[in-house]
Amino acid sequence: MNYPLAKTIYRLLPEPIRRRLYDPRQFFLRLRLKKRILDYYRDTLDPEILAALAFIRKYKLTTFNYEFIFDYEDRPVEVLRDEECGLLYVVEDGKRLYFKRAVTDPEQAADIYNAMCKEQDPRSPHCYTRPGHGVESGTVLDLGAAEGLFSLRIVERAEAVYLFECDPGWIEALQQTFKPYAGKVHIVPKYVSDQDNDREVSLDVFSKTVSGKISFVKMDIEGAEVRTLRGARRMMQAHPECKWSVCVYHHPDDERQVREELKGFHMETSPGYMLFYFDKALAPPFFRRGVLYADP
Repeated sequence: MNYPLAKTIYRLLPEPIRRRLYDPRQFFLRLRLKKRILDYYRDTLDPEILAALAFIRKYKLTTFNYEFIFDYEDRPVEVLRDEECGLLYVVEDGKRLYFKRAVTDPEQAADIYNAMCKEQDPRSPHCYTRPGHGVESGTVLDLGAAEGLFSLRIVERAEAVYLFECDPGWIEALQQTFKPYAGKVHIVPKYVSDQDNDREVSLDVFSKTVSGKISFVKMDIEGAEVRTLRGARRMMQAHPECKWSVCVYHHPDDERQVREELKGFHMETSPGYMLFYFDKALAPPFFRRGVLYADP
């Protein structure tokens, strides 16, 4: 079924049904997981877990089990096409945010944009910032830039921004998005880790090429966060005032290991829990924190 037809059928459904609807490809997977989670937490008294369970019972099991997600469900979004480069884009606070060339349908682009905004809602467990923990000035390292929404929102406050992204499709889109900021935004097409070679770079080595003060690091790199922090120990010493936002949901032990690497910082987590059901080995306790905020 093509994307526009699927969206049309979806919109025709009554809202109570839409809010309980699973992707048919994941229907039985999520139903089985829902039963396991409800059985496992039958006697829990944790208020944050109880809030997520109440959502799951009332609606469905999803990544963010909180009602704020409905603010972004089917939210109207104007998607435009740049006739010069051929890419779709949306206007984000007066600035163009481009999509990779593989995204050809405006309906799909609108859904992707809504999903991005949902992730970065202040109520979301996946939000990279919180009051008192954000970008004020200095140099920003955006590890796992993807579409660049986070950096686009802070680009005018930062003195320089380095976007680490290896997906050629997103690199092309980032080049278009940040064309007005070519003097301060730099794309680094390498993976970040604790190694230094043709494909990878450590922050210890990379930070030596940065002339300004590194003030903020956002890290969402598909489970390579712990390795990357192990390759950033000298950078932490050289830039002790740097703030860190590190995703801790990709693996079950990520939060503990990231806390070990950031020992000495003041640490808090994003609100609520994520349910990363994309992890095929997902097991009790199922729920994971989304982002760890570390401040000097």
